[in-house]
Amino acid sequence: MATSDDRRRAVSDLATDLAVIAGAGSGKTTALVERFVSIAGQPGLGPDRVLALTFTEKAAAEMKGRIVRRFTDAGDEQRRRQTEAAYISTIHGFAARLLKENPFEAGVDPAFTVLAEFDQELLAEEALQAMYADPVLGAYAERLKKDRDGGWQLFDLVRRVARALREGTTQARREADLVL
Repeated sequence: MATSDDRRRAVSDLATDLAVIAGAGSGKTTALVERFVSIAGQPGLGPDRVLALTFTEKAAAEMKGRIVRRFTDAGDEQRRRQTEAAYISTIHGFAARLLKENPFEAGVDPAFTVLAEFDQELLAEEALQAMYADPVLGAYAERLKKDRDGGWQLFDLVRRVARALREGTTQARREADLVL
């Protein structure tokens, strides 16, 4: 947190939605825990009425653990239990939870699963290997691997390759930067 005034505002200004952005060790998690507990303690509210999103699973687990301890230490068993099911997660975890809770409304298979990062990488590598093995796609596979290693967005490049193949034109291939 930049100053004690910023920290105080992050904890006490409950009428405003806000993002807390600061460097490591600055007290972000502590401020967010205090804010969560303050909001959840308001009359008519509770942990089930607060959304707290972080960038990592580790940070989400740390935040939830601290909040549970705060309610436990205060002897507030009801809010402690509510916190166990509260929306304290990464944005990806939150999105997955919403889809799991509302699969038909979202138009997704209720049995869907979210791939772990390792599985995502494995599938990308398997797709590249399949492209290398295909005589038509082999030339694109080499470019895809090079661009992927160089930091390109995999799905953007796959979309470009698909468009070039679908349209089959030299112009589309040039637009997709795929002319070898």
